[in-house]
Amino acid sequence: MRAAGFLFLLLLSLASTDSVAVEIRSVYPAVVSAGAPVTIIGGPFSAQVLVDLAGQQLKPRSIGSRQLIFIAPNLPTGEHALFIRDGDKTSPTTFSLRIEQPAPLIESLSPANLNVCSSTEQRQLMLRGENIQPGAQLLLDGAVVPFRSTTGGAISFSPPALPAGSYGLQVVNPDGKTSLPHTLWFSNVPEIEEVAQGEDYVNSYQVVIRGRNFFHNSVLLVDEYPAGFADLPPRQRVIPAQGGPAFQGREARPRQSESVTYQDCNTLIYYRFPPSGQAMRIVLRVGNPDGKQTSGYEVFLP
Repeated sequence: MRAAGFLFLLLLSLASTDSVAVEIRSVYPAVVSAGAPVTIIGGPFSAQVLVDLAGQQLKPRSIGSRQLIFIAPNLPTGEHALFIRDGDKTSPTTFSLRIEQPAPLIESLSPANLNVCSSTEQRQLMLRGENIQPGAQLLLDGAVVPFRSTTGGAISFSPPALPAGSYGLQVVNPDGKTSLPHTLWFSNVPEIEEVAQGEDYVNSYQVVIRGRNFFHNSVLLVDEYPAGFADLPPRQRVIPAQGGPAFQGREARPRQSESVTYQDCNTLIYYRFPPSGQAMRIVLRVGNPDGKQTSGYEVFLP
């Protein structure tokens, strides 16, 4: 009888062990975005184990006897029931996993640097990012900026003309998630890009100076190095620009002395009275009222 009873208890124990459900002891992280890895601790897990999340059966990416990792699928934001299915066994404890949409991400901005005198056409920017949802807003230093979505998830927009400085761009999704700021720069550093002779008059001629970030109250600094006198210091002059709204429609060509006319933020006209017809080395610089100055631009002119 004792032997029979012992055998009965052993069989009952084995049957009980076979019916023990697979366990979930912990799930982390408890809140994830689609595509993120999720770890489950519990078990024992076999090679056939599946994760049941919101009715979807998912094959884990890696399986150990007491740990498995799976990738969170793209599900609506909210809490979703989580089970383990391993053959005919199901985890008895119900866990949940919260799926949230990821925050938007700004990957690149082109161009990321603008000039304060740039035109509307030059201020056409392209922003590329990820996780930008329909209905998202684009903020420039907290102010909403209109934009247009393009192919490939990019955003095209034109910021307003702004003073020199750095400005933060952010994307805000309808769920309130916000990207980290991305910097847009406006520069007011002047630069000479090209110098060419313009119209020729009786005793003077135009020197057309093209570049960027010139102002109506900029100054032109002229260093002249007379030919054949290499040891002599250059003759230096500072010529204030004239122009802007007060000069609209007026004749700006000087009649008696050298001057500089401001045409726009990209063009200055230097009216030069040459001391002789012989070409000499001349170094030109443009200085702005805030102290910023171009590098020297060397030309050979009469």
